[in-house]
Amino acid sequence: MEKLWRSWEPRVILPTFRGCDNIIDFSVNSSLNRSRGGIFYSLSYPIYNLYKKRNSFRTMLRHYRNMIFRSAIRYRCILLSREGEYLYQWKLEGRYREGDYFRVNINDVARQSGLEEVLEADNLIVVVASRGRNDTCMSSPGSITIKYINDKKISGFRTGLFSRVLNEGAAGHFGFTGVNPTVMLRRDVRSSILLVNHSSSSSYKKVVNPTIRLYRSPDEYLESGFGAIQPLGAREQALLDVFPEAEEFLAESSGSGCTVATVKGFSLASFHVFRDGRGELMAIDHSRPAHTNIIGR
Repeated sequence: MEKLWRSWEPRVILPTFRGCDNIIDFSVNSSLNRSRGGIFYSLSYPIYNLYKKRNSFRTMLRHYRNMIFRSAIRYRCILLSREGEYLYQWKLEGRYREGDYFRVNINDVARQSGLEEVLEADNLIVVVASRGRNDTCMSSPGSITIKYINDKKISGFRTGLFSRVLNEGAAGHFGFTGVNPTVMLRRDVRSSILLVNHSSSSSYKKVVNPTIRLYRSPDEYLESGFGAIQPLGAREQALLDVFPEAEEFLAESSGSGCTVATVKGFSLASFHVFRDGRGELMAIDHSRPAHTNIIGR
């Protein structure tokens, strides 16, 4: 696990779901080699970021290499269990430049690799790019989309790839707050919260234990532990499993409420998930943290 990606390689961890095709696509837009602020700014800011301890010496060298050679992007995917265990990895064919596009069906890769059992479980997929834009976070030039498709339903979301320091290194995190402002409780729909304990380091070792609250008003709430989340892993909890009394509690607010998940000292990825009566995915919402609360140590 410790050498699966390097500090300058943008990456993202995405959930996968059983019972549907998990399809990833990405297009490289024109910002890949675009610089801002003129030639002096472009040449000086990697050294400045090294001086400010935002990036390592090797990352600084990678910035200059990308500027000079305008390298194409190569991609690879790493399959993890929800417990953060390494399962499999593969490289995508091709080198991608501005305007190029790729699509990969994770289910097809699993079948071709003899990993059919992987399709029977909810997992995580890490998408890693060999390079990003020449900005501080070496971020990806565009958004990655994941779609979940079966014969009855389609859902998905889009997000970005980043190599910024996260839960490791010089930046400290006061804490994470993830808000689901509209709680829906129905007997034929399972409403869940999915939290991912991710990091910029593939050798990340920290287990986190978030707290979750269910509010019916600013001053009235239920509180519970969410459960331990393993490093580079995820945990999904149905709202009614965490709060068995949720329906009765929210009845006084016409069935409406919100959840707030928090953890001190770490940053998590947050999703809201809806499943049908058979447990199959219906919808997913990638909720941005309400407060990143990033401070210097």
